Amino acid sequence: MTKKIHHPKKQSFFYWPLFVFAFVFTIANIVSSVNISPLYFEVLREDKKITADFLKKTDDLPQFDNLFKMNSEIFGSSLKEKVFSDSLQRQSDIKRLKELLAKNPKSRDLLYGLSILYQAEGNQKTAEEYLSRAREIDPRLVYQFK
Repeated sequence: MTKKIHHPKKQSFFYWPLFVFAFVFTIANIVSSVNISPLYFEVLREDKKITADFLKKTDDLPQFDNLFKMNSEIFGSSLKEKVFSDSLQRQSDIKRLKELLAKNPKSRDLLYGLSILYQAEGNQKTAEEYLSRAREIDPRLVYQFK
């Protein structure tokens, strides 16, 4: 009768890749959790101001609409005012400067201010038009759009 010899070292060899994988996975998890923005954790605490700041900083991402919709369900319609407050303020400023410009169409400062506001809104063409009009009045005016 031949007796099978049990080799414990061969069996432990199969556990090493599993151990290495678990170790690497744990280290990667720790490193990635340290690198997550603290702002994200504030959002998770359902702080409206922090959430609005987070959404302002992510408005150019493709996921923005979904993030905004999800958080609007949590915070209600007042979140929209907070997230878009800068844009709403710029729109109000543009309206006011246009009203003033109607009274004083040769105001270099109003034209220049409108060009800056339109650039901040992302409307490059209109910003350049107002800057061009301001330069017609004062050719020394220097401003380069980004």
